[in-house]
Amino acid sequence: MLLVAGTAAGRARPLRVPLTPFEVPPGSDRIPCEYIELSNPTSMDVRRFEVHAPRTRLHHILLYAYLGEDRDPRYLTNGLRDDVGCIGIGPPDMASHTVGLLGAVRAGVYALPEGYAVSLRPRQPVAVNMHAFNAKRRPRRAVVRLTLVPAAADEVRHHLEPIDIVSTAFELPPQAHTVHTADFTAPFPMNVAMVSSHQHRFGSRVTIRPIVGGAELAPLYENVRWREPPLRWLDPPLRLEPGDRLGVRCEWYNRSDATLGYGNSANDEMCNLNGYFFRDEDVAPEARTGVGGFLVPVVE
Repeated sequence: MLLVAGTAAGRARPLRVPLTPFEVPPGSDRIPCEYIELSNPTSMDVRRFEVHAPRTRLHHILLYAYLGEDRDPRYLTNGLRDDVGCIGIGPPDMASHTVGLLGAVRAGVYALPEGYAVSLRPRQPVAVNMHAFNAKRRPRRAVVRLTLVPAAADEVRHHLEPIDIVSTAFELPPQAHTVHTADFTAPFPMNVAMVSSHQHRFGSRVTIRPIVGGAELAPLYENVRWREPPLRWLDPPLRLEPGDRLGVRCEWYNRSDATLGYGNSANDEMCNLNGYFFRDEDVAPEARTGVGGFLVPVVE
């Protein structure tokens, strides 16, 4: 159970999320999910995420908030499920009413810059997706701990919403270098505060270039270390009007003897655009739905 209580200063105490430990088979990886309900009695603004994974080789931990109205407790998993990408857990409308709150690629402290926060609804239902490796010859027990640290109300100037866009329309021939370019198009006025990327082990480079008012600008992001993609906070934020784009270029060198494509396993690949944005005018927590979907491939 998650515990939250008020303090004398009016700031909620951190939410400590005791996630279920799991066993990872030898020489393999495991990507379990669980769907739980937080115990915050009121809406809560989160300023910092703390991820601890002692003696665990963590590839990622993802935290998704369910924004729908179906709170039937029978959808809670009460433990782990090995559903790829968390597909199949939660209420029937989970896929269309889910927004990403955190995407961490390693243990550590993830603090949002001053003035920013992400929001939780009261007793927020969340799906947690964890991915751990085990290079040993024996099974290994993975333990991941997640703590959500709140912000005080007077600290928050902008509520962030996630950008969680993926590209699946690529194919990587064996023993070859491949380049894939795709675009995200802003559906409404957006102030982009942070951008990042995600690839797997054959990833060699990701660059992100804005196209604003029809003009292609200088790249604002580059990553050549697939294990440790940086979080590039933009100060000032990048303004996108409807129709403006973020162009994503992913590169890989497939050292294997198999043709690879998109997938959740460490043996598959990805080309993802991740980030945060805020709107010109604040909206209610249930309306902070973020933007998700698919990048549109660009033919060069």
